[in-house]
Amino acid sequence: MDIEYREAREIDAFDKELAGSRLSDEALVIPQYEVERYRHPYTEKRFPIDFLFKVVGDVHGRRVLDIGCGDGFWSTMLGLLGGRVTGIDISELHVNVSVRRIKVNGLGDRVVSLQASVHNLPFASETFDVAFGNAILHHVDARRASEQIQRVLRKGGYAVFLEPVALSPGLRRIRKTKLMTALIKENRVSPDEEPLSREQIDTIAAEFSTVRTHEFEMISRLERIIGGGKPYKLLNDLDTRLFQLVPPLRQFARRAIIELVK
Repeated sequence: MDIEYREAREIDAFDKELAGSRLSDEALVIPQYEVERYRHPYTEKRFPIDFLFKVVGDVHGRRVLDIGCGDGFWSTMLGLLGGRVTGIDISELHVNVSVRRIKVNGLGDRVVSLQASVHNLPFASETFDVAFGNAILHHVDARRASEQIQRVLRKGGYAVFLEPVALSPGLRRIRKTKLMTALIKENRVSPDEEPLSREQIDTIAAEFSTVRTHEFEMISRLERIIGGGKPYKLLNDLDTRLFQLVPPLRQFARRAIIELVK
């Protein structure tokens, strides 16, 4: 699929999602307890978003690129943690909200938000220490994006992404059945998004010297049926133990953190 056409469809889908929300300035302020959560992430039980920040590590004083920054929550969070952050998104509407969020959180001196594409990053080579993304790579062309991310990272810099995955070929075939396609469509924001396959992760990793993956959520994907809260926490803890005891089960994970070093 042509990249420009795909991006246009992505912009349309995400702008429609945002159009229904009316965020006040007060709602854009990130409370201090949230900042402390990610400053000292709780990882005894492997909750994906907390473990993501354990992998990201200390960003204080580092130049961070937030890819697919959306409404600016994670750009702002990384700024509150001390990073010098540039957030990019292809949606002008989302960038506008991101700029507002940065301003109301008092971070205009070290966080910026720009309309730009990961397929053609408008930055010089070796500009950033860290690249960050939460659920973005499965929306883009893996090869073009990884080439650009590798280019703008300095030597020894690293990228960390949390992504939906479908690592098992069998599960991917099941996802393509008419019944599953109808069910899964309801959970999509954009029409072209798909969980990353092992082959796509290998394509991304080919641009980097080191790659590590951390898999999450097998049984706990049932949260869609049973809801979150305590049941999810118990199932997530079970998944953690099963992945440690039986590593081949990781191919059935729903999400993964992808850690890349240039």
